[in-house]
Amino acid sequence: MPVPPNSATASSVNGTLVAASLLLDNNSQQARIVLSGTYTGVTGTIDVSMDGTTWINHAAVDEADNTIATGTLTASAANKTYLVPCEGFMYVRYNCSACASGTCVQTVY
Repeated sequence: MPVPPNSATASSVNGTLVAASLLLDNNSQQARIVLSGTYTGVTGTIDVSMDGTTWINHAAVDEADNTIATGTLTASAANKTYLVPCEGFMYVRYNCSACASGTCVQTVY
């Protein structure tokens, strides 16, 4: 599936960590976060913000099993997608805190 033009992508590689942050369109009610690539030991948080400076950890739906994902999330050797309810916020991000090996591409749209 092609990524829409209003998206943000960042890559975390073998301990070099980055966050993928997206300024949402007005009245956005949800965003999708996709973790892809070949990696192990990736952890991070899904955060939302009103100003792009102060971030709040936020719950999302793990689309693989329709469970609620909160807090620090761990993914290993599998592509993951999360649906983030973000009505009322201006920004959403996936903030990678660890990438043991490989490359994890984080796309927010």
